[in-house]
Amino acid sequence: MNPDIFIVARASRDSSKRTLEEAGAQKVISPYDIGARRMAHAILRPTVIKFLETAFNDASTEFQFEEIRVRKGAKLANVSLIDSGIRQEMNLIVIAIQDKKGKMMFNPEADTKFVIGDTIVVMGSVKSIKQLERLMQG
Repeated sequence: MNPDIFIVARASRDSSKRTLEEAGAQKVISPYDIGARRMAHAILRPTVIKFLETAFNDASTEFQFEEIRVRKGAKLANVSLIDSGIRQEMNLIVIAIQDKKGKMMFNPEADTKFVIGDTIVVMGSVKSIKQLERLMQG
């Protein structure tokens, strides 16, 4: 009814995933699929899992992950990652950049420019993330 609403649905069975998507869900999540992948990763990549659990679940960590949209008039629009000072001055790590079409670029190169409409995935302190948000608001 409202095309602007992003719908997330939970599928309890594989057979219900397609039905939920056809009904309009943009994202269908299966807790069983997530659990199975999590168990496999715990065996194959225990250090990675420990890092992610610490990063996402431990309130005592001094850093967090955030996504920030590059808005019209942003001070860092059309500025390259290396020239932005994000790493050097704010001590933030840019994990990925998603463009307007949804294409995800992991570990962007230093000469990658921030484009209006991009969404930047960063990791760092709350203070630094707030500082970057202000620069990207316009």
